[in-house]
Amino acid sequence: MKYAFVPILALASLALFTRCTESESASRFKVISYKGVCSGYYIQDSGEVHYFDVTAAEDGSTSYCSYSKDLDNPSSVTVCVNADGDDAPSSVTIYIYEDDAIAEKETFSRESSSYWDNSLGAYVYTYTLSGSLTHDFSTDDSSSE
Repeated sequence: MKYAFVPILALASLALFTRCTESESASRFKVISYKGVCSGYYIQDSGEVHYFDVTAAEDGSTSYCSYSKDLDNPSSVTVCVNADGDDAPSSVTIYIYEDDAIAEKETFSRESSSYWDNSLGAYVYTYTLSGSLTHDFSTDDSSSE
């Protein structure tokens, strides 16, 4: 009978270890675009550039797309997004999480410009969106562009 508790104790230890491991990766970022898709990149700790696309529907939504990335013990991260053309989103918000709480958040809006095209006899509109957000995990200071 005393050996029946060994598997239970092992499972409890595993569950506790799993929770500790999950809390260590509480740093991440998420990009949500509204009414369109975009692409971007991130740089963790002044290292390599990692590219991503924001194309996955957010919880079955037809209006929102998102991309999320867990970060492994970062000191800093810079997240950049951009889009152009007719399918550029109306807005994009970058969230950076530290200890499962929002540490930084910034929203960027689509900009439009137009010019008269004589061959079409009409105005042609172009749409662009770009922005970046940087967070330093070792201090409370941050900067954004």
